[in-house]
Amino acid sequence: MFFALILLLSLVRFIYHGSRLLVHFTLLFHAILTLYVLVRNKHQHAILLTLAFLARIVFLLWDVYASHIFNLPNSGADSWMYYRNAQAIGMDITQFFAPQRGQVYSQIIGLLFYLTGTSSRVLGGYVNVLLGLSVVLLIQRMLRMLGATARVRGRVLLLASFFPNSLIMSAIFLREMFPTFFVAASLLYFIKWFQKPSTRGMLMCLLLLGMASIFHSGVIGLALGYFYGFLFYQPRNRRFTFLPRSMLSFVLLSAVIYLAVTVFQDSIFGKFQNVDEFEDIYRTANMRLGGSAYLVNMQINTLWQFVIFSPVKMLYFLGAPMPWNWRGPMDIITFMTDSALYLYVVVSLFRRWRQLGSAKPLARMLAIAMLGAVLIFGVGVSNAGTALRHRQKLLPLFLVLLSVLQYKTKHGAYAFSHAMKN
Repeated sequence: MFFALILLLSLVRFIYHGSRLLVHFTLLFHAILTLYVLVRNKHQHAILLTLAFLARIVFLLWDVYASHIFNLPNSGADSWMYYRNAQAIGMDITQFFAPQRGQVYSQIIGLLFYLTGTSSRVLGGYVNVLLGLSVVLLIQRMLRMLGATARVRGRVLLLASFFPNSLIMSAIFLREMFPTFFVAASLLYFIKWFQKPSTRGMLMCLLLLGMASIFHSGVIGLALGYFYGFLFYQPRNRRFTFLPRSMLSFVLLSAVIYLAVTVFQDSIFGKFQNVDEFEDIYRTANMRLGGSAYLVNMQINTLWQFVIFSPVKMLYFLGAPMPWNWRGPMDIITFMTDSALYLYVVVSLFRRWRQLGSAKPLARMLAIAMLGAVLIFGVGVSNAGTALRHRQKLLPLFLVLLSVLQYKTKHGAYAFSHAMKN
């Protein structure tokens, strides 16, 4: 519906010459239509989803019209940079391929500005609102597919709907919601493959992960868990083993990796173009920028130091700002409302591992995917503010893993097994 309205605006803008009032009226119409669809939904979580959408709208309007009262976290220099770049494309479409920071995100929003004839900051933010709501809907669908109990679904969806950092990232003019959305969509197809293996499910999973990587290369680390499952998981026996089919999967995956590295290298691996040797990795790992920098005295100059200190940096990436680095009330609030969730999932993974029963194979693959992504982000990030933004991209994985970790009783194990059969 949103894209249909954008196309309609692109047709009438030649009459109204890109009226900002018309664009805002169109967004209001779409928001009312969305609310109508959500309210009319007879699903038990309809009210929760409606409130999640409204909350994101409120945060968007605050960021655009009330930021002079209080500026939302992470809404600042970067968001204005993205907006100015998108604005330039909207005014001159020839700037679409001009080199710039945040190129893909600015290109997408800039194209919307060009089609509608106006560079409305509300329009760009509303795209993030829709993506944020879509992430919640994708998580809801995955929980249903996995046979999560109503209690577990309610708790996880409550987190997905009102997780503070998600609300902010779903409203401000940053690219974070695009990779988060594609990570969630990729995870959905991975679960589909896990329940009913198919080449289509595998390729869709990797394609969507590749699209997420276009916005930020760090999420490519999730492929570690995906590949582990594609190569070694045997659905009939629900165990990991080496079979001829694994070799076929390996060939397919090798072809995908070859295309990613040779054809799409500039887009997917843009963040790693300057990493030619281990010294370049060390240099990235040793960067300390900003007032919220952590591990300022840690230096990684050898392979052994890299191996030893990487787990420490991964832990800090998930938990920053750590209690011993708190600088004031904002750091305490950030830890309690954001970092605590990621640390809780990791701790729960160790505490409940033996109780997972039939849910253990999926939990293992998701844990390896988490390990791969956190390793990449952990090594490259040494600032609590940056960690806060990058953790958001992995939130769908952590929430789905959290739901899987609830299968700890015999009843839960049976429910999960039954969901896999269906």
